[in-house]
Amino acid sequence: MKSMKFALLMALAGLVAAGCSKKAEEKKGGTGSDSTAEMAYDTALSAGSKPVIIKYITWPDSLTPQPGDLPSSLTWNYFDSTSRQNFSPAEMDVLSREGFFVQDVPPQGVSTDDMVDRYSELYVFNYGQSYSTVPVFISSDLLTHVFHVLFDRMFQSVEQKRFLPLLEELTSNLLRLSTEQMQKAPTPFMRRASSKNVAYLSVAAKLLNDSADVPQEAKDLTAWELRLINDASGFHDSPLMGFQEDYTQYKPRGHYTINRDLTRYFKAMMWYGRRSFTTRSDTLTLQALLLTQLLNRPENQSVWERIYKPTEFVAGQSDDLTFYDYTEIMRKIYGEILNPAELSDTTKLHRFMDEASHRATPGISGNRVRNRPDPASIERGFRFMGQRTVPDAYIFSEVTSPRVGTDDHPRNMPTDLDVMSILGSPIADELVQRDASIPGYAERMQKLKAEFSDYPPQVWTSNLYWCWINALRPLIQEKGPGYPYFMRGRKWATKGLLTAVGSWTELKHDTFLLSKQSYAEMGEGEDEEIPKPPPQPKSYVEPDVEFFNRLVYLVDRTRTRFAGMGLLPAEYEKKLGIFYDQLVNLRSIAQKELLNAGITVEEYESMLLFAQKISPIILPEDAGDIIDEQYKQMALVTDTHTDAFPADMKVLEDAVGAPQRIYVDVKDNSGGARICVGYVYSVYEFTQPVRNRLTDEQWRSVVYAKHRKGLESKEPAWARGLRSIARH
Repeated sequence: MKSMKFALLMALAGLVAAGCSKKAEEKKGGTGSDSTAEMAYDTALSAGSKPVIIKYITWPDSLTPQPGDLPSSLTWNYFDSTSRQNFSPAEMDVLSREGFFVQDVPPQGVSTDDMVDRYSELYVFNYGQSYSTVPVFISSDLLTHVFHVLFDRMFQSVEQKRFLPLLEELTSNLLRLSTEQMQKAPTPFMRRASSKNVAYLSVAAKLLNDSADVPQEAKDLTAWELRLINDASGFHDSPLMGFQEDYTQYKPRGHYTINRDLTRYFKAMMWYGRRSFTTRSDTLTLQALLLTQLLNRPENQSVWERIYKPTEFVAGQSDDLTFYDYTEIMRKIYGEILNPAELSDTTKLHRFMDEASHRATPGISGNRVRNRPDPASIERGFRFMGQRTVPDAYIFSEVTSPRVGTDDHPRNMPTDLDVMSILGSPIADELVQRDASIPGYAERMQKLKAEFSDYPPQVWTSNLYWCWINALRPLIQEKGPGYPYFMRGRKWATKGLLTAVGSWTELKHDTFLLSKQSYAEMGEGEDEEIPKPPPQPKSYVEPDVEFFNRLVYLVDRTRTRFAGMGLLPAEYEKKLGIFYDQLVNLRSIAQKELLNAGITVEEYESMLLFAQKISPIILPEDAGDIIDEQYKQMALVTDTHTDAFPADMKVLEDAVGAPQRIYVDVKDNSGGARICVGYVYSVYEFTQPVRNRLTDEQWRSVVYAKHRKGLESKEPAWARGLRSIARH
């Protein structure tokens, strides 16, 4: 059992990609492999991406905060005496006792909502000079958020400017060739299958271009499917495929609502990613074989791979059967030289179906499955551009019904805490105990923890998705005496959980089109004297060096891989390079902080100026002078799981809201005792009717509403508790 699970997750991580690539290269007469490419990419990584060896000290008692150590106020503007903020006795008590507290700061408007903007506001321009009198706390939240913004906007550019034209070209070519297959079909069975392929490709063509021509034989089926897709209202039997489809998944959301090109790309890729040509159907299998024939033409395979391979780096390999798998089985059953008429031979077709049905089982179905007695028996099938089973969706699928629970006591809705518990959060581990009474849940969680704890480093760094999750793992650990006072113990581990959930939500938002979703089955005067500039405040960076090691690697590997594939826009090559350099510098400072070593004037200044240096790179170069809300509002939402069986079918929504302020009690030899100010995520988790999967725009209308009615009820109690300053 353990070896099967290990093999599954190795596949999910994309570590079997080398085999697929080898098959493809053999078909082209080459000898290359993904493993060779991987080595080349890793060789190109910058020297700074290599992890630094972390050193610790045991912090002396003299650096444990004492009542009276800290200033009782902050002055936000050095030249404005009215800008003083006085801390209440309760706030001072929490700062000295727990080391930090979090404060809700309602969004003030578009121009100041993003976390980078909030940090930039701590730096003031007055009397012709820029300065800050508030010590800045550079949180891990800020750093993961900046990576999300850069990656999401880079990937939007790649999808719109590179993948969309390729998808249009591939769809047009395949539709023309499928029409020829239909016209030349030697048997009625093959003509029926090829005519359905014409309809299948016509749907994609119309989603990409509403004015695309549809062959007469496919017009009715195409129009029927398009009505259901554009309505996106629920579960219906697919006129073309013959099984139930969740058409709510075709509602554009995430960054795919930004413009028409991304919306067109979204709908077509959702169509290609979700539709399975199951091995249980003669007609669907023959359709898949006909498509495989066409994809094996070098000109088509090349275009397909130019879309699939980069997305494989982002989210891993499809765990459904691809045309690589079908090509291999075709050669085994039909031989190297295939007579098209042989495809109608039902004896060989059934041999093919039997062979394909015994290939590796997908991690999750990605759709509703009825009356399935064995949760592991998800049917196999060919997908044209299959979505990927990412590790968190796999976890969700494993800890929901029917794998856990009973008909009387099901568990149809998971929580992000399931994922964080498996990743090693002791806080999440305690919080999920509320579900321990559900039959099978505790046992399933223990098995998952054992599986994930056994994964070697090459799994955790196999693609961008795994690397991103891996970077969050140090944040959720409970810290010991090798860390400053404010980072020790449960409360900071809870703050780390907040960071991890917020960043994970951004990851899900950025990649949801690629990944399968789990389903539960069941003015100034000329002569005025310029005041003397304020003293330089002693800022601080969250000193989690292992987190920095992993984030630096993630940023550099993202930059290197996209550049190696010829997909990295010059704009983002520069921007990721700037962010990378800043991270390496901050990591060096963080290591000094762990050792309570001296920080130089230049290093203090670099922390103060970090947001100023980052602020220009998070906006696209073509954003224009008038900054649209889409570039400045931090809030986003993504649906992460579907409960498809109850009468009131629901989806799980995970969301990020406006940034919250954090005050941190810092005391070290270099800067003394001070209160540093930074920002962290706000996170939300709630359910919605399946027909109303939320877009970012809909969610923002709640977050940025004047009274934010009902917002707090969507926030997990553990996250809300970080804002409490009452005695425990």
